[in-house]
Amino acid sequence: DIAFDLSPTGKIDVSCGTHKYGYAGNWKLQAENSTDGYHLGFLHRSMLQILMERAGINAAPGYTGKSPFLVKSIGNGHVAWDMSSPESEALILGNNADLPPAQKEYVDSLIAAHGQDHARKVLRRGGAHVLIFPNLVFIQTHIRIIRPIAVGNTEVFLYPYRLCEVSSAINTRRLKGHQSFYGPAGGGATDDLEVFDRVSRG
Repeated sequence: DIAFDLSPTGKIDVSCGTHKYGYAGNWKLQAENSTDGYHLGFLHRSMLQILMERAGINAAPGYTGKSPFLVKSIGNGHVAWDMSSPESEALILGNNADLPPAQKEYVDSLIAAHGQDHARKVLRRGGAHVLIFPNLVFIQTHIRIIRPIAVGNTEVFLYPYRLCEVSSAINTRRLKGHQSFYGPAGGGATDDLEVFDRVSRG
């Protein structure tokens, strides 16, 4: 619901294509990595520094021992990472009247569709970060399928998705965000894959 309710119609469009990568390691490395909150502060430190330098956003406190974020077991191996916080809500909503036009239109459409309380909850979460055990993951901008090939060989398929009935500006921002973190030249997934290789060799 958290993923789909980011759309005012509760629908997503998974026709953006497929982003595929592989690594020489066990599939469980990617499953754990999809929902652990402790690695970002040091593994993705360079990305967090760039975010601070280019956008003035200090995301680092979200990945320390004092972070308001929570990783929760929801039973049977399923895991949810709840990144809600008053700070994330303020970042997204702020003073609604002062938002850029496309963002204001988007927030207003969510409030009209879901009511203010639920829209606020959805915006605070900023998207899903959920592992459906063993190998299906919803992560903010994409659906992830982890495919074990052998004990030391894994393929991963990412399916970026658009939100239905929102402006192209919002969806473009989502897809660019996906590319900048998970793409081949992105600042995030490349770090993860390097560590999967090192852990496997170790």
